[in-house]
Amino acid sequence: MPTLATLAVRLLALALPAAACLAGQTTLTRPDTLREHPSGFSGRIMEVQRRSTVEVLEVRQDWLRVMAPGNRSGWILRQNTDLDAQFPTPGQPPAMHTPPATGHSGLQSRGSPRASNHALIIGGDPGNASAATRLASLMGVPDGNIRYLPGPDMSLEALRRAFVDADARLGDGDRLLIHVTQAAPIDAHPPIARRACPDGIPTTDRQLFSTDELLRHVGTLARRSDKLFLVMDTASPGRSSCPSPHPGGGAHPSLPANVLGLADGGQRITPALLACLEGDAPGLVKAFADGDALQRCVQGAPGTPGPRLRLVGNAALVLVPRALPSPADSQDSAVRLLDILYTQRDQRSVPDIHPQASTDGALRFRASTQAPAYLYALAATPDGIALLHPNRHDSEARLDAGNAVNLTLPALPGGAQRVLFVLTDGPRSMQRAGFIASGESASSGPDPASLYRALEEFLGGDNSPICRLSETRNLGAAQARQCATRVSAKWITPTSGKATR
Repeated sequence: MPTLATLAVRLLALALPAAACLAGQTTLTRPDTLREHPSGFSGRIMEVQRRSTVEVLEVRQDWLRVMAPGNRSGWILRQNTDLDAQFPTPGQPPAMHTPPATGHSGLQSRGSPRASNHALIIGGDPGNASAATRLASLMGVPDGNIRYLPGPDMSLEALRRAFVDADARLGDGDRLLIHVTQAAPIDAHPPIARRACPDGIPTTDRQLFSTDELLRHVGTLARRSDKLFLVMDTASPGRSSCPSPHPGGGAHPSLPANVLGLADGGQRITPALLACLEGDAPGLVKAFADGDALQRCVQGAPGTPGPRLRLVGNAALVLVPRALPSPADSQDSAVRLLDILYTQRDQRSVPDIHPQASTDGALRFRASTQAPAYLYALAATPDGIALLHPNRHDSEARLDAGNAVNLTLPALPGGAQRVLFVLTDGPRSMQRAGFIASGESASSGPDPASLYRALEEFLGGDNSPICRLSETRNLGAAQARQCATRVSAKWITPTSGKATR
């Protein structure tokens, strides 16, 4: 009964979970055609649906020979699977010996807009919101995810509705930019003008959107967000001595650890921010610039005039995760980039990983998780970033919920003193990250571009079309985990030892 058999294969393909990726198996991230030989001109055997799990029989450069549902064997394109999200399994040709994927692979650049990024732009004229829109675009916010509240409409009630709407659109783990520009000069509001420097944002209906109320909204949104960035560009003509509202300063409570606030000090800061982030600033900017690096760039060289930028909240967060110009003698080393990755972690959770006693000096750890996750162990060396787990002997990155596992890591490379354990909801592609198998482990190159590429993969997550184009709140639980970009991380300084493998 061929019709029933065909239907059974299709039902089986649809029933398989997207996250299934066991040793010796791989899951299709996009549909593909099973072919007789490793060539696009070869004869077709059958269509294999996305989310189908297949057994890997052979790896040949860009092709995989697999056993597909229905016990049909043939060849599919490697780039249409999640094989490279894990370290190569023992006995198979190491995927990391393959040159990293290039532009022809179909992978989108990390600067591509992602549906889980949002922006709320408040104030200013709609025709003059280009600076804030450019900032949102640099952060990977799609045009459809930008909401505007123009200055002329900036009443107290409209401000409150804008924040409620942002909360309704935000999915769990999304990223949000809130950009605020002054509605009108303070002098245009007689009741407020009598205050030397009002503690809040004057509205068009001559009221005050207080800093305390702003903080409450930010706190609510931060509980849903992976990261939240607040840009207060509210300097008013004629009142340059009045700084912008300063959330988290003075008597105000501090901002959550996943919030970075950038406030002007009497002059507009967005143009200077854009110049720094787009590489047009007169001074050199560190790659992967965090809040502190941006502040130094905006301030300019000592003794030169320039807008004042005040940082509030977590200054170690990265506003735009992209490579920036760097001086040759900068601190943009593997050590710094791993520190940057650590500071971008989801600070609401800490990986449950602990060193274990070892009589032979081996590096042993015990790890567990309450939800399915993927575990990676990284170390910084003078030669780049070393990937210690997965490795040749423990090739499985996936951790099952409730099942504790014992890990034995390769000996720390020369110059490394501590290990960064990174836990992600979805797998990361070691090939796309540029890691090359080397002995028991793998490593990235020492140059800034290679280091950045590795860090970019860990922070960027799955870059497939469904993850870039789907709203997080509309994804099922399994797919949401696959597409999640947030990570948790933990530094551990192990005792010196030599692995027994």
